[in-house]
This record gives sequence, structure tokens and C-alpha cells, in this order.
Amino acid sequence: MKTTRPIAIVALTVLGAVAAGFFGSFQVSHGHSLPVSGMSLTFTMVGVGVILAGLAYPIYRYRKQSLAFAKGLAKEANASSAAARPKRLDPFYAVRVLALSKSVSFASALIAGWHFGLIALQLTTPVVTQGVWKNVGALVGSIAAMGVALAVEQICKIPNGGADDTDGGKSAPVEPTAA
Repeated sequence: MKTTRPIAIVALTVLGAVAAGFFGSFQVSHGHSLPVSGMSLTFTMVGVGVILAGLAYPIYRYRKQSLAFAKGLAKEANASSAAARPKRLDPFYAVRVLALSKSVSFASALIAGWHFGLIALQLTTPVVTQGVWKNVGALVGSIAAMGVALAVEQICKIPNGGADDTDGGKSAPVEPTAA
């Protein structure tokens, strides 16, 4: 799976902001109030980030132990200080956490853009209501969830792109043997 590109995050944020601007203008022009998010969205976005970080912790721990083991192999002279090989992590679990982190980062970017557009629209009105703080809270919560999701994506990356350090990622072709 490829790493999330910053342009995708920026594009989704801008798309959300533009959509919020158009929707908010439509609402006001038809006599309705501007949309205001509930405080539950702030706590939900922060909760999603915390749950995602909790799901990624075993992957982080495995990666840290694997790097310590690799460093221990490099220092074979001190065999007594070598770390034990860590128990292998389920690769399907890691892929699921990676897919979840990518989806959370995209959804959080869209939600952050939506709330940024609403806040910009609320601040341009003659009277700024107290509802702007709820949208600011939702914006901060979605940015926090996006940050955690992007960090988890980096944790789930395979070190060195999966290449083995012993042969530089290239292996010699296997010659067929005559039997």
C-alpha cells in the first residue's frame, strides 16, 4: 500500500471547505441558520484517534523489538547482550490497521475541511454566535485524529521497504539443477 500523499489530504480538506461554504451559504440564503456541530463530534474524533493508537501499539512494539534484534545481530561479538527474536505479528492485523489509518486520515481531512469552511463562514457574518466554538472543537478533534492516523501509517510501514540488508534487496537467480 502506498503512503498517503499530502496532496490527497490537502485536496480533501479544500473539498470539504468548499462544500461547507456552499452549503452554509445556501442555508443562510434560505432563512436557516448555519450548521453547528455538537460537542460529541469533538470527543468522537479524539476517541477515534485514541482507539487507532491503541490498535497500532502492538505493531509499534513489534517494530521496536525487531529493530533491537537486528541491532543485536549486528553486534554478534557480544552474544550475551543480543535481544531475543520477537514473536511474529499477524500481517493481516497490520494491514487492517494500516487500511483503517488511511481511511481515518481521509475522513478526518474531509471533516476538518468542512469545519474550517463553516468557521470561515461564521467569522464573516456580522454576528458571531457561540456555536463557532463547537465547530472549532470539531476542527481540532479532526486534526488530532488525522495526525494520529498519519503517524500510525508511518508505524505500519515496513522498514527499508521490505528489502533485506544482507543482499541489498537483490537476490541471485536460482539455477535449475539437473536431476
